[in-house]
Amino acid sequence: MNLFATLMVKVAPNFDQHPKVAQVLAAELRPADFGMRELPALMAPADWRAAALAYYPGAWVADLSP
Repeated sequence: MNLFATLMVKVAPNFDQHPKVAQVLAAELRPADFGMRELPALMAPADWRAAALAYYPGAWVADLSP
């Protein structure tokens, strides 16, 4: 969870919507925390730039609707 929050601040609050990040986090064959630990090694610098360029400030606002 700590790495996820750090990446939200350093890259973009919606970094997990980048296709490669979403693929790693959605993989069902490994525990969720393992996906986060391996994520930095799987992402190329261009992937991190693309995630940062897709920065969406609205991702900081929680959707509390029922």
